[in-house]
Amino acid sequence: MRSVPLHNVNEIQEALSRANLDAAVVISPRNLWCLTAYPRSRRERPGNRRSACAIAYPKAEPTLVTGRFQEEISLIRAWVRDVTTYSDYVESPLARAAEVLRRRGLASERIGIESRFLTVEFYEDLINGLEGAEIVPCDDLLDAVWAVKQPAEIEIMKENLEKLSEAVLAALEQSQAGETEDIVHKRILATIRQDGIASVWGRLASGERVSLPNALAGKRVLGHGDLVRMDYSCTFRTYPARVCRMGVVGGPSEAQSATYERYLQAMQSAVARIGPDQSGGEIFSSARAALKEMGFQPVGSSVGYALGIAFEERPRLQAQEDFRTRAGMILCVEPQTAEGHRISQEVEITEDGSAILPSLFPLERLWILGN
Repeated sequence: MRSVPLHNVNEIQEALSRANLDAAVVISPRNLWCLTAYPRSRRERPGNRRSACAIAYPKAEPTLVTGRFQEEISLIRAWVRDVTTYSDYVESPLARAAEVLRRRGLASERIGIESRFLTVEFYEDLINGLEGAEIVPCDDLLDAVWAVKQPAEIEIMKENLEKLSEAVLAALEQSQAGETEDIVHKRILATIRQDGIASVWGRLASGERVSLPNALAGKRVLGHGDLVRMDYSCTFRTYPARVCRMGVVGGPSEAQSATYERYLQAMQSAVARIGPDQSGGEIFSSARAALKEMGFQPVGSSVGYALGIAFEERPRLQAQEDFRTRAGMILCVEPQTAEGHRISQEVEITEDGSAILPSLFPLERLWILGN
């Protein structure tokens, strides 16, 4: 059934005009969905011979180029009307895109491409039909268009965070000492799915295993005094939510409470430093500095994520990321220490700083599992 996009599809036209581009060829699954609502598929990896692509224009509706096997579902679900097809496996989608551009008189114009996603073969298929065109990478331009959220998108993301937080908290209230990590983990997943959220995943680790960043729930029995890290994500109506929290089985000791309080202060300091016109690399360095100031050793190649459609937004909160924040972006900040402490906070970038997205599962204390 044809849906209505929550994000600003028309913004791509304005962005192309500002960049003096006469068209942009889009092929990555995320950008293809954002532009046309073409169904996302695991087949849409770089160079797949059944890939779809689309062409965006500054003053016209986009063109969707899809294989004939996908033509019917594309006409039903896509919000663009201009659809052209190629023969799956026999023809190249990029060669067909070049043909469309030639028919529109754009064979010698300035054309944007996703340089990070095109294979050499697909790139050659495109430029062989556009010998006179100026080919320009436009990856950052496309990222910037979708990264800024519309008010309706932000409301959906807030609702998703509330749903996820409430479900994880409800599952923890049923958990007891003596249960295994795996039992608690499966209870959390089942509780989240009861709210109609089908796409959910996560991790749970306890005791000495919390220092392992990617530890999966296992058969370890939860004992009194065990530190527990719960890390869960979901997508609902395409948009994601993420909750990472720390807890203690039976209640924390004074030492555990004191350590967590220091970590919480570092986290709050890291979030308070975030604002517009900062690169992902700058946020990464600032968050790690906040941990060190409170006596922690930061670990990991990231201190969080930019949230958007299916966790594929920029800026990435890691070193060397030069993509910069703008008002309307949503970040999930979650720096980790060598001891295994990690909690998450979703924030919205504003014109003069950032605003915390509310959660029913606040950060202010270690959560108690069992009695």
